[in-house]
Amino acid sequence: MWRCAKMQMSVLMKRKSAVIVYFLLLIIVMNNYFSNLNQYFGWDVSEMYHPVKILFLATYSRYHVSFLQYFPLLVVIPAAFCFLNDRNTRELIFIQSRVGSKNYYFGTAIAVFLVTMAVFSIPFLIEIPLNYFVYPTKAIGEPSNVALYEDVYISSVKNYFFSTFYAYYPYLYSVFCILIFGAVAGILAVFAYTISTFAFVKFKIIVFLPVYVLLQCLNLIEINYIHYLQMFDGSEKNGVGYVILCLLLVVFSISILAVKSRKDTL
Repeated sequence: MWRCAKMQMSVLMKRKSAVIVYFLLLIIVMNNYFSNLNQYFGWDVSEMYHPVKILFLATYSRYHVSFLQYFPLLVVIPAAFCFLNDRNTRELIFIQSRVGSKNYYFGTAIAVFLVTMAVFSIPFLIEIPLNYFVYPTKAIGEPSNVALYEDVYISSVKNYFFSTFYAYYPYLYSVFCILIFGAVAGILAVFAYTISTFAFVKFKIIVFLPVYVLLQCLNLIEINYIHYLQMFDGSEKNGVGYVILCLLLVVFSISILAVKSRKDTL
């Protein structure tokens, strides 16, 4: 399984789809970084916002909402098409004959998760040290311009996931949030990859639908997925429900892949 995962990762990381999305994210992160440099140049420390609050994935970023609207489509591109690529090029039969059906399905799922997580976390992680070394570390300002001691601010911070962690270690908290963001992207990509293994999926465009439909269904029941993906969001959220949904997607993917691997073996 791990041999197959390693082999698939080496292939996926070299594909244009993963490389293009990675550099696209890197470009928009750098654009956010240099835009902030231009905007906040010359600000006094007493007025400057906390460096983590102006990261690209932070609530107050000017571009992150547009990015997260396209997120359901972007998350599929780096690695979720791998099964269709293997099937269309007939490499599927060759790989399965070498590693076995079970090792192929689960090894590929691991590769899809890790590659997608890397693509959707590394560009955002790069911005943290850049902000740390460029902006004054003593800056504690809030972009909402609400005073830190006011009840509105205190109540909004309490709605952060692991808010105590943020209060004591804001930079480590930002790293943690970005890794969680990448992991969620990986889970969604594996979900799309799992759906692509069904016989009725003939074209790549269909692979875009599972994640998009899932997140739009959440919007229909008044659960805005953007609030869960952005950092420092002060709205009320159901953390337990968020974790349960991610676990359900993992269980669903594992179950389907287990059934597929048995059928292909038989």
